[in-house]
Amino acid sequence: MYKILIVEDEQIVAKDLANTLKRHGCTITGIAKTAQDALDLFKAKKPDLVFIDIELKGKETGIDVANYILKKDRVPFIFLSQFNAANHKEYYTNAKETKPFNYIPKANFSDGQLWHFVEMALDDFARENDLVIDGYKNAFVLRGHIFLKTDGKQIFDRIAINAIKYIETERPLVRLYTDEKSYVLAKSLLELVNSLKSNFITRISQSKAVNLQRIKKIASTSNTIIMDDGKIFEIGRAFKKEFLDKVTISS
Repeated sequence: MYKILIVEDEQIVAKDLANTLKRHGCTITGIAKTAQDALDLFKAKKPDLVFIDIELKGKETGIDVANYILKKDRVPFIFLSQFNAANHKEYYTNAKETKPFNYIPKANFSDGQLWHFVEMALDDFARENDLVIDGYKNAFVLRGHIFLKTDGKQIFDRIAINAIKYIETERPLVRLYTDEKSYVLAKSLLELVNSLKSNFITRISQSKAVNLQRIKKIASTSNTIIMDDGKIFEIGRAFKKEFLDKVTISS
């Protein structure tokens, strides 16, 4: 599930927000009361989404935090505010330039509304940045992880890309395997491998891709590989040279 950082100097608001997000299965990577604390936690914990108090007290404001995220390590963020936009037009003009994915009035939202804002922000961010990898918007890539919606639920599983063992075609779909379970995606194998942008996930045939880090043995004479779970795959003739080149580079 999502890792979320909260940047809020009002303790009651921050705790209420954190408790609500935890009920939806999120991990709170920290609660920052100052801009500097926020930047330190952001760099150390690498959250998937950030809630930012737009009127953060101190020399640096929530807008400064947002600008850092925008320029250094872009992830979606949502502004928390108690201002009335109509009465603070200049403030909101500056905030708008940081490209937030929503504004939420403090302490004025229901549990369901908050979760809707979270899903909407992540969905919009994925589409804007071409990170959606499933035709039904059931999967997207962010920060070296693939987020997969399973069993028709509104909650995404968060899977490290390097935790993928292998991927097999089940036309017209593909099935992605991890140690715990498998997932079906509405994507071609080539498109999925390209979307993952991983140096370790590579195709070995028209219908299979593997994680180079999970290979136990390579039998070059028989053009087969043995995965660390005992699974045996054949390397396609057209893929052998590229595969061997990648194995050499990764070793």
